[in-house]
Amino acid sequence: MIDHSCSPNTSLTLNWTSNPPIATLSALVDIPPDTVFTRPSARINLYTPFADRQLAIAAALGYSCACPACSSPSATSDERRASVPELQMACLAWLEGGMGDPVEICREGKRVLDEGGVMDQEGVQVGKTGLAEGLAAVAASVQS
Repeated sequence: MIDHSCSPNTSLTLNWTSNPPIATLSALVDIPPDTVFTRPSARINLYTPFADRQLAIAAALGYSCACPACSSPSATSDERRASVPELQMACLAWLEGGMGDPVEICREGKRVLDEGGVMDQEGVQVGKTGLAEGLAAVAASVQS
């Protein structure tokens, strides 16, 4: 069984092009034996504030989430989570139109992605690889 969590330990990918479709469950972190596998509901944005996540979970899943991220919410957690999509948008703005300061974007990326950074503090690894690739593209565009 796989439970919902706003700080999941797995990621689910679906390959619809294979026949039959293939679902792959990948560990995002080391998972000790006897630990329940968790993943976010596809209808929940993990980077929204606690109150908004709770409303979305209640509407989509019919219950109130009590995962570790939701059992002790804080304004600090909401601010940290909000920094991830803001960084994603900054990467896109630079790559698509040269908007923003690429040095500041990369500095913020380091704060978010490094070990012990925002994503580690929040226990959210979903999207980390894509964000790292976006930051690498920003850095490469500055160097060329």
